[in-house]
Amino acid sequence: YAELKPEIKLKHTGFNVAVNFANNFKLPAKIYSRRGFEKDFKFLAMDTFSPYMDNRPKLDSSMPEEREYKVIFFDDEQEVGQMSEIVKITV
Repeated sequence: YAELKPEIKLKHTGFNVAVNFANNFKLPAKIYSRRGFEKDFKFLAMDTFSPYMDNRPKLDSSMPEEREYKVIFFDDEQEVGQMSEIVKITV
């Protein structure tokens, strides 16, 4: 498990962002996100099946919003492996 590092791909689908992560081990993935002017990443969800659909509305619906995501796998109440690279998308 120490070498596991999720790879993320993002896709803007209308009002949602699809967060795709390969999960050959079927481990839950903890998804973190930071958007707009937020300074810190916040826990968004735990999901086993990709893609996770982020359907949160934009902080300001009249302006483009940059979102960043990172993912780490989770097993038996602890994070395992390495945190993914931070991936960005504008919605």
